[in-house]
Amino acid sequence: MTRNWLVSPEIKILRGELKLYKRLQQNTNLHQQKRDANLQLVKIYQLLKPAVERKEFQRHFLGSTVILSNDEKAVIFDIRKTVEYWINYPQENYGLELELIPWFASHKHTPEDKVTIEAELEIEMQKVFKEVRTRRESHTEDCQRNQIQCCRRPLYVSFDEIGWSDWIRAPLSYNAFYCEGTCPQKYKLATMHTLIKSKMNHLSNGAIPAPCCVPASYEPLTLLHFNSNSKLTLTAFDDMIVSRCHCS
Repeated sequence: MTRNWLVSPEIKILRGELKLYKRLQQNTNLHQQKRDANLQLVKIYQLLKPAVERKEFQRHFLGSTVILSNDEKAVIFDIRKTVEYWINYPQENYGLELELIPWFASHKHTPEDKVTIEAELEIEMQKVFKEVRTRRESHTEDCQRNQIQCCRRPLYVSFDEIGWSDWIRAPLSYNAFYCEGTCPQKYKLATMHTLIKSKMNHLSNGAIPAPCCVPASYEPLTLLHFNSNSKLTLTAFDDMIVSRCHCS
């Protein structure tokens, strides 16, 4: 089997920061300007696709921070993991939502007070090149044109179509593959028992069933999903993708 080596680019997120500013411009006298700073609690949410079409976005809580209303320094919140998720699943990028809540306020704003909220998203990324091994001849794995012997065929699965989109957020679909084809003697035999079964099928003129084309191995698939506690989490589920077929 001939193997090739290709160079494939990959994006690596070095830094993902949400910088928050909240300023209070007071039209008051000097005595009032010396009042204690007003604390504000900021809650940050990642917006997710609605569970039901045309309903409100779902909110995934990322964290919270406290800022001063009259402090011009930025409060930095790390959202690198969220940015990585957006890079991997761009179709799931519905943005962020900020909720501002007065927290142990030392005074209430007057009608003359003007509140300004500013938010900046800074992303630092790096393009990493890695070598990827590919197979020029893959007839031992995937079906070639008009092939009838045991091989692997594509099977594209939509989680929405099978009714799993209520708990799986990403990916929306994937290629699960399946095995199909005939199993002639000495072809991709899984065990010695399979060889004996194949010979007995031939000697009995089909009275003994022939070996079947079935998966030989699987690969995991990482899903972003809601767990039993309704928390969004990443889990690698085993046996989701057929990687190889044989006769058994």
